[in-house]
Amino acid sequence: TVLVNKIFLFCEAYSDRHMFPYQEQFAKRIIRSVLENDGAEITALFARQSGKTETVAIVSGGIMIILPTLANMPMFAGDPRRATFKGGIMIGIFAPALRQAQTNYNRMRGFLQSKNAIAILEDDEFRLAFDTSNGQTVMLSNGSRASAISASDGSNIEGESFHLIICEEAQDISDFKMLKSISPMGAAYNATQIKVGTATVFKASFYRSIQRNKQEAKNRSTHIK
Repeated sequence: TVLVNKIFLFCEAYSDRHMFPYQEQFAKRIIRSVLENDGAEITALFARQSGKTETVAIVSGGIMIILPTLANMPMFAGDPRRATFKGGIMIGIFAPALRQAQTNYNRMRGFLQSKNAIAILEDDEFRLAFDTSNGQTVMLSNGSRASAISASDGSNIEGESFHLIICEEAQDISDFKMLKSISPMGAAYNATQIKVGTATVFKASFYRSIQRNKQEAKNRSTHIK
C-alpha cells in the first residue's frame, strides 16, 4: 500500500541506509503486518551477516518514531488499528541470551541516536526526545518503547505486553519459552511476531513456524489459481 511504502522510505531516511531488495521485501512485510494489526507470525531464515538484524532494527526504530504521529492524525481518528499506537508502540526483543537480544537493541538504538535521526526527532513535525536510553530499554517521549529481554529457559520474563515481538536467533529459543512466556505477551494487542534465525541441527518452534507459513503461502497460491 501507499502508507507501507511511505513508512519504508521514512525508515531508510532516518537511518540513512538503503536496503537491498530482499531486505526491502522483509521490511515492508513487517510494516504492513503492524499497520494492519493482523497478528502475523513472520519467519525469516537468513544466512549470517546478510542484514537481517539491521533490517529489523531499522524498521523497529522507524515505527517507534512515526506510528504515534500517524495514529494521532485526524485522518486516522476512526481506525482502531491505528488508535492503539496513540500512546506509543511497545516492542520486545528476545533472544536465547540477553547479550544476543542486545545486539539487535544496540543496533536499533544506534540508528535512533544517529545524527540523521536526531535531526528528524527534533523536527517540528515530531519534537521527540529520549525519555530512557540504557543497555536494555529505550523510550521516546511519544511513549514508544523497546526492550531487550533474555529468552533463556531460566529467565522470569512474564508480565509485559507488546505490539511487536522480535525473536532473534529463534532457532535456539525453546518451545517451552516461546509458548509459555513470549507468545502470551502479544495477546493483548494481537502482536506481530517476527522470528529470525538460521538453520540448525534440530527442529523446534522456529522450524514449525516456517512450515506453517509455507503451507499458508501454498494455500493462498492454490486459492488464487
